[in-house]
Amino acid sequence: TGLGKDITRSDSGRGKDITRSDSGRGKDITRSDSGLGKDITRSDSGLGKDITRSDIGRGKDITRSDIELGKDITRSDSGLGKDITRSDIGR
Repeated sequence: TGLGKDITRSDSGRGKDITRSDSGRGKDITRSDSGLGKDITRSDSGLGKDITRSDIGRGKDITRSDIELGKDITRSDSGLGKDITRSDIGR
């Protein structure tokens, strides 16, 4: 649709499933690497960025939300036992 791109890629050999949808300037990316145990969901709408990343192999859960200039970051590393929550509003 216009400049929007819909890409679906499946590599069964390496266990990679990639679904990408570019509508306008917003980007919606869903990537699942079952071989390495990585699940990545990324949504870029306008200037805001929403990133959700889950690495099962290394036990890392990262949720990042950048709305315009404000930044909300939540990071949980269960493997190293670190919980980080960061909120930058304005800058």
